[in-house]
Amino acid sequence: MKSQWDCVLQNLGEWHGSFTRVSPQGELMEDIKSVIYLEGVNDNQAIHLVLRRYYPTPGSDELKPQDLVLDFSSPGVGSRYFETGAFCEGPVYFGSRTPFGAEFSFIGGDSLPVVEEQQHCRTGDASARPTANPVLPEQGSPNRRFGATRRSLVGQYTGDRRMRLIQQFDSSNSQLYRLTLVREQRAGTNAPERPTLVLEDLLGEWEGIAVTLYLDSRPPVTTSTTLKLARTSQNECVQHLFWGEEETQHTMTIAADSKGSRLDFDHESLAYQVLLLPDGASSTCPTQIKPGHPFFLEVGWLFQPGLRQRMIRAYNDQGKWSSLTFVNEHRIS
Repeated sequence: MKSQWDCVLQNLGEWHGSFTRVSPQGELMEDIKSVIYLEGVNDNQAIHLVLRRYYPTPGSDELKPQDLVLDFSSPGVGSRYFETGAFCEGPVYFGSRTPFGAEFSFIGGDSLPVVEEQQHCRTGDASARPTANPVLPEQGSPNRRFGATRRSLVGQYTGDRRMRLIQQFDSSNSQLYRLTLVREQRAGTNAPERPTLVLEDLLGEWEGIAVTLYLDSRPPVTTSTTLKLARTSQNECVQHLFWGEEETQHTMTIAADSKGSRLDFDHESLAYQVLLLPDGASSTCPTQIKPGHPFFLEVGWLFQPGLRQRMIRAYNDQGKWSSLTFVNEHRIS
């Protein structure tokens, strides 16, 4: 079983890609080229990070590099890691009138070994693991991640692509105001980007294994999952989610102005939306967070046809981060 820090180290290397600003409606607004260097120092006891982004220069075709430099030797308190190097980072508490958001990061590739079992990364005494009541589907600093246990799907591997997504909410009204999609490939590889996700990619029945880590003293919980998504009309889908012994159902409306790339539904008295994005990514979150209501943030990645990963970050009705769940699933029909 890997430690959290060993899981962090899965991200070492040089990654080339871009930061794409996405509107709350899923429109691609701006794309900034980037290179991130993650170098282990002191025998990998610490990491030196340099994020270089290339910004347009007014009146010129030249791009001006700007660097962000960080050094760290442990995961952040609001982060957890998986053995693949996947992670989620964000605030421990949600509060109105304060900046809020979360980053989700996945590592994948075209060649993944199938193994009997993959275990979750250990967490220390003072940190978190997640439970959520999940649904379908930047601030980039890499101090986060956590692990998963599953059978007969995805094993340990070194992936050549990363997909990261940051969901950000306005501090004045807690409305979703921006997404940032980060698409990266490891330097020296030609790992291809996945196509833009479409609804047809998700229809059908999916089986998976979910590992939930909690912030309190509860041990991690491993659960089998089944997700069924069916299109029942031109503008409606129905999702059935079997989470262990629990079953939930949501009816989703396909937004008329989205060409099938945005779905809306209600959950726990909040309005949620699902955005289907480039590189096989999906974003699920409330359109506005309201104090006193539990809520969750979710990001999915179809990293190969029929193979998908999701992470769900759940907050309770007091605004405290309660759990984080990592799901590995494959389509069976």
